[in-house]
Amino acid sequence: MNSNQIENVEVVATLLVQGKKILAVFNPRWGAFSFPMSRRKFFKDSGVSEAVTPEKLERAAARVAAEVLGRSFAPDDFPAPLIEIKDFEQSDADGLWKLYTLHVFTLKVSEGVRLAPGVIGEWLTAKELQTREPVTRTARYILGKMDEQGVTLSGKR
Repeated sequence: MNSNQIENVEVVATLLVQGKKILAVFNPRWGAFSFPMSRRKFFKDSGVSEAVTPEKLERAAARVAAEVLGRSFAPDDFPAPLIEIKDFEQSDADGLWKLYTLHVFTLKVSEGVRLAPGVIGEWLTAKELQTREPVTRTARYILGKMDEQGVTLSGKR
């Protein structure tokens, strides 16, 4: 990438929901609670060195949910798309301006669901996530954009 290009970062987040509560998981690397999320993966084609195949968004949403819940999902049970957010932001990691595309999905889970071993999580309302610490700026940003666009946890506007 030349120095005049702005990097495009694609992130997939899955909101695990029980009623009005959302699972916030602790990320030790960030030192804060956030939603299960990850950069979208791009796979290199073994036959063509320049070719890459992007990870399907639905699969990425299932992947981040699986990391927290410790289980796989059948295609009919994949998280559902909720909102897509595109915005220029300055990276906390390197200070560079980037175009972030956040693909946000939602997945309803039953009461008493067990988290994968080693996952630290807390079920909180959107209001609680806006006021508690430590919570990532990204989690609050997603909730703010949902509120701004009238998107509820069930996807209704």
